[in-house]
Amino acid sequence: MKKTAIIYTSKYGSAERYAQWLAEETGSDLYKSDVQTEALSGYERIVFGGGIHAGGIEGIAKYRKIFKAMPEKEYVAFAVGLNLGDAERRECREINFRKAMTDIPCFFLRGAYDPEKVKGFDKSLMKFVKKAISKKPEHERTREEGELLDAIINGADYVDRSSLVPLAEALKSDEPVPLNNYGQDYDGALAEAIERLAKKKKDREE
Repeated sequence: MKKTAIIYTSKYGSAERYAQWLAEETGSDLYKSDVQTEALSGYERIVFGGGIHAGGIEGIAKYRKIFKAMPEKEYVAFAVGLNLGDAERRECREINFRKAMTDIPCFFLRGAYDPEKVKGFDKSLMKFVKKAISKKPEHERTREEGELLDAIINGADYVDRSSLVPLAEALKSDEPVPLNNYGQDYDGALAEAIERLAKKKKDREE
């Protein structure tokens, strides 16, 4: 496995939970986004991530500076959000991965939402989203919109350690993480990865 650093920004805790689990699963070193760029010079691969807010990944400005300072490294990203449909994933890529960063693979992970903790701009944004979805007749709402509305009203926690399996497996390889990992529905990949791990465990037991 390549020497890897995981850097994260976390406003409400979901991205931090994923980053900590990923570091445990892969044996990578973990840093908050205030890490000095020079401290990352000895790593071959840099993984960065954060929550998605209004389409932007938290900490992306810092990650762009790191990329610009050390473009020779391999970079992988993860983004955490409540609503991760195809349109939201495409928007996230268009907003965050521009120019030289276009080819960075990004893994999308579902987050959590606690109405009691949200303040300021985030609270106003979620009120706007709630109003927009509520205006639609219930039978016209997509499944994702229904889930999002319920999460905004009642709160939700979709953070799931097992959803990291495809990313963790990719990082354990010495091969570059393939670009086609971004924006894809990981249900199939997750099932395959879990099946491989179960087979390995069974082989060891035999």
